[in-house]
Amino acid sequence: GKATNNENDPGSYNITVAAANNCGVEAKTYFTLTVAANKWCGDGIMQPSFGEKCDSSDNVATSPADSSSLKQYDCTIDDCEFKGGWCGDGKCGSEDSTYSVDDIEVCGVCVADCGICVYNISGNIIDAMTLLPISGALVNLMDSADVVVQNTHSDANGDYSFIAGRGVSYKVTVTKSGYADGYSGFFVLNSDVIKDFALAGSGVGVARIVLSWGVHPPDLDAHLTFNGTHIYYSNFGPKNGAQLDVDDLVSYGPETITINALVAGVTYEYYVQDYTNCGNSPYGGGTTAGARVKVYNSGGIKIKEYNSPGAGCRWTVFHMTDEGVIF
Repeated sequence: GKATNNENDPGSYNITVAAANNCGVEAKTYFTLTVAANKWCGDGIMQPSFGEKCDSSDNVATSPADSSSLKQYDCTIDDCEFKGGWCGDGKCGSEDSTYSVDDIEVCGVCVADCGICVYNISGNIIDAMTLLPISGALVNLMDSADVVVQNTHSDANGDYSFIAGRGVSYKVTVTKSGYADGYSGFFVLNSDVIKDFALAGSGVGVARIVLSWGVHPPDLDAHLTFNGTHIYYSNFGPKNGAQLDVDDLVSYGPETITINALVAGVTYEYYVQDYTNCGNSPYGGGTTAGARVKVYNSGGIKIKEYNSPGAGCRWTVFHMTDEGVIF
């Protein structure tokens, strides 16, 4: 017969071989068989107890989906011990209590098997005035310490994407020459996330006001009133130094109003109206929940940001003096 090395049962064994002929005469012989543990690279078995690291670069998994008992994720060729568990084995961590979870499945905070411990962060970047996609924008994924953990650039369609660890707090920042920077708030990644950005161009006269919102209600409207002038969807302007650049009718926005020059002696009022549920009436069962307003100065720097309080047909966001002071 043929004996093979067995890592699970090494040691020395006494072997007896017996044979008998047709007349019943029996003969026996004895010898010792030594079964050695696998200790060499190339045997396809990881053995950290013998100091073995990787058999080859084939033992380094490039993604959780690629991980197995012989291919470890989040390691390098110089540090790739098999420690009893792998991404995709249906468990969070190791069957062997001598190794810690973090040593085996490093996917952010391992609250589930590493195979389902990463999610997508993606989005689209457009010009807040023209609604055209912005390509080549630098997109940074940052952790809670404001350290960049990944970065990429938006493609020709303005799209970007990351794959990141579950259970970790992140934020996304966007920069592009000629535009004000874009920022998301911090969020904990427990599912796929979409973060879209509408960047306001720099170089306006006084201010650019950008309204964005969610799916519902489909139609929110931006309004700017001052000294008898009303800038909104029925009066784009330009008039008395202000204009509505974009009117969005089907969710998300953005709607952008630009103030190119201030009129002396007047006070400006900016408000958001739920046109879907209320028309132009300030009364009724409407909502501006999920709406966000950002105000940028002439240099494209964001100077104010407001989040809707929720219920109500009309949300009065801010007032501005003839000197540009917002209150």
